[in-house]
Formats: sequence, C-alpha cells, structure tokens
Amino acid sequence: MIAGILTALLMVFTSCTPASAPKKGSPGERATQLTKRAATGSSKALREKNAKLAEKSVSIFIEPGDLSEAQKYYNRISQRLGLRLLDQANNILPEANLTELINYLGYEGLVAGDLEALPSADLMPRDSSGFTLLSQKVSDSATFVAKRTLADFANDNVLVSRFFAPKIVDYTKVESPTATQHYTPGWRKLVRLKPLPNSRASAADIDTTYILFNFVRDDVSLDPFDKNFSKNNQVIIVPKKFQNGAEDSAYFLVYLQAPENKLGFALSGVAFDLPGAKDYHVPRSCAQCHGHDGRSGNSSPGPADGIYRQARVNYLDTDQWHDAINFDFPQLSGTPWAVVFDGGNDVQSSGYHLAMDVMRKLNAGARAQNKTVDETDFKFQAADKWIQLHTNQDGPVPFTDRVFGASLWNATNPDEKELLSLLNHYCFRCHSSIRYNVFDKQGVNDSSGGFASRLNAATNSPRYMPQGRKLPTDVKNRIIELSEKLFP
Repeated sequence: MIAGILTALLMVFTSCTPASAPKKGSPGERATQLTKRAATGSSKALREKNAKLAEKSVSIFIEPGDLSEAQKYYNRISQRLGLRLLDQANNILPEANLTELINYLGYEGLVAGDLEALPSADLMPRDSSGFTLLSQKVSDSATFVAKRTLADFANDNVLVSRFFAPKIVDYTKVESPTATQHYTPGWRKLVRLKPLPNSRASAADIDTTYILFNFVRDDVSLDPFDKNFSKNNQVIIVPKKFQNGAEDSAYFLVYLQAPENKLGFALSGVAFDLPGAKDYHVPRSCAQCHGHDGRSGNSSPGPADGIYRQARVNYLDTDQWHDAINFDFPQLSGTPWAVVFDGGNDVQSSGYHLAMDVMRKLNAGARAQNKTVDETDFKFQAADKWIQLHTNQDGPVPFTDRVFGASLWNATNPDEKELLSLLNHYCFRCHSSIRYNVFDKQGVNDSSGGFASRLNAATNSPRYMPQGRKLPTDVKNRIIELSEKLFP
C-alpha cells in the first residue's frame, strides 16, 4: 500500500484458507476469534467487552516486519517470478533496480527515470506522432527506437495517472491545520504495465505490474512532480492464473530513490503510526494495507506458511481525494494542481474526462483482481461501487451517495450523516482497505464497540485510533457520542 515526512504507502491494499489459518490455541487463533466475537456481539455492552479482549491480543499498528522475513520473501518470489533479486548471502544484487524490472516486463528502452519524470500522456502514445515525441524525450533514445514500437503501447499495455494522495500525508506533523501551519500534501504517480510478448514476465505468467511513485512538496506554488523525487517506490505484481490456496494473489516489492532506484527491503521513514515515522518491511507491512488486514486476511501474525493469498490491488477513490482537499488542504485552493492531476481543475473539461478514463481503467483492473480473491469482501464492493458511480460521471460524487453494503447509511438522518462525514474525514485513510470501509454501515456497526477505548487510548498505544493522527478532543468525543447513539 514516501519520504521521511511521508505516511502510508501505499498504494495503501475475506476468507482465510485453511492453509493460512493460525494454529489452534495459538495467539493468532485467539486474536482472530476475539475479533470475530467483537464484531458479532448481540449488544453494545457485549461488543465493547469483546473488543477490549481483542485489543489485548490484536495491535492495530501496522506491523513493521523485519529484515530476515523480507529476505526470505524475496528469495521465494524471485524463483516464482524468474527475476533475480538477492545473492547467496541475501544481499540485494547490484542489478536489482527499477530499470531492471522494466526490462523484465519487456520495455527495454524505458528506464525508471522516464516513468517517474515524464508526463502521463507522453508515456501513453496513441499514434505515430505521440510515439515519436516519446522517443525524443526518453533517456536512451537509441535503445528505445531500436527496441520499441507503437504496438507496444496499444491495448492499454501502459496506463499512467498522477493524483493527489492524502493516504501518504504525514498527519503526525500537525494536530490541526491553520492558515500558517498546514499538512504537506502528498502526490502519487501510478504506472501500470502489461508484460510484452517474449518478456521474462510473460514467460512467468505475469498479468500486470503496478509501479507507484510517491511525492511530497510543501511549497504549493511549485508543480509537485517537476524536478521532484519519490523516495519509496512500491510495486505490486499480479500473476495471470491465481488459484486460491496455491500461491500469492499478488507480490510486493519496494524500490528506493532515484537515480539508483535500487531494490529495498522496506519502505523507509513512513508515518503509518504515531508517534512518528519508521521503516516497514515487505511483505508484511504491504499486505496489511492490501488485503491481509487481520480480519479478512490473517496478517496477525501473518500467514503461517508465508503465502499471501488475500493480497489485493487497492482501488483509487477520486471522490475521497476531493473531500480531503476540502477537509485539510486549503492551501491547494486556487493552485493549478488538481486532484486528478492530469485532468486539471475543470471537472467538465475534455482533459478531465480523458484523465478519468484512465482512472476508470485502473479501477476496473483493481476490481477484476479483487474479484479473483473474494467478491463478497468489502474491498471488492468498494471498487465496484466507485465504478458504478463513475461509469458516466467524471466529477466528484457527494459522500452520502457513496454508501454500500447490506445496511446503508441514511442521509436523511442528521446523526448518521454527521457520523459518516466525520469517519470520512478522519478514518477513511485506513478504513477504506483495512478491516472495514467507513461507507459500509454494517462494517462500522460491527467494530463500533471498540471506538471509545481506542479513541481514548494513549497515542503511543498499539490500541490507539486513528493510528497516524491526533484528533481534536471535541471531534473524538463527537464520534464516540454518535456511534454510541446509533449503534447501542
């Protein structure tokens, strides 16, 4: 699912198969059972009791993992992917960098710096003039012209989008933004590549690879992408023929900052949790935000055999980004830097429509991948809901229209509307892909028994919510008051 100033990467990210279930009587099994009990209590008192018991066993901090687990993981997936990553001493190979991954996918002539720096439209040529323009802009024009053709970019083999990214904002820096003190906005660039025929990735039955660059820039008078660098670059590789139980449903890699873009073992200096930034290792930290969230994917303490069968690609919620701008980033108002960056600020324009067409294709891919894992899960349902809303709609959809699930929020009830708005503001960052989605009323209800104790916990406690953010006291109390009123 970012610079030392950054947060959650992330891309931020069902059923648990018997092979990955925790051993009977183990802490993992006890935590799983307590969490289920907390979610299914028949009364508020019972839900609170079970939630407190569960919290003693289940930390809601993102697990940082460790180097030895990351080394073991890279060794295993290296064989599956046919992509050399480590030497015999478990050190990263000198050639294991982001450009080598691009070559693995068949796109020799493109390098990591091209994907990071060039405008999205330039990387998606649709005619000969566009292809010629790209050949003139890439770092190695001679290799590009010798090895690439326009056909390599056909059929949406390459999709690129740049966008505002509240999920990677370091909210630990500021308690409440003011005119003189504000959160530093985050931005992302997502490149989706389909392996070309005769590539090593094609031979390994790889379907899709996602490369996610993460940027921050405090000075909003400057283009957030221009002459700026992504410190942590996340990669998700999706296999073609995922069979539940047989292998991972997706694979995670991390590459570090340009110009080397070396393979890394961890996201470096990321502020997922209070009190501040730390390093988060593959695969455990990645998987927690991408499907293995302790509730549906058994990530605590992780799949017993190390196979991540619930790993998912997270959908991109353009509507929530518009909300987040209004919530916390007034300094972006009046700048040219749009939520869907490549489309501009006019959501009625043809440019915005084209940018949203790319977003629709990216989210359709995420929904399709999620469906192979579990189409009954809220992660699939959320992606499906976004696509329903945006089939013929480019601009943002009001938050009250984005609800989904078996039990729907009632926008005509002022208490429900207010609580949903507060959860959308302060909790969506995590609870869009982890444990539940705030727009799924039943998911909120099932977890509401633990709200008071977690919101009131010390900020350095593994029970504290929201993990990477300090809430104003009046906001915290209002969430507790409304949740207790609506979910007695």
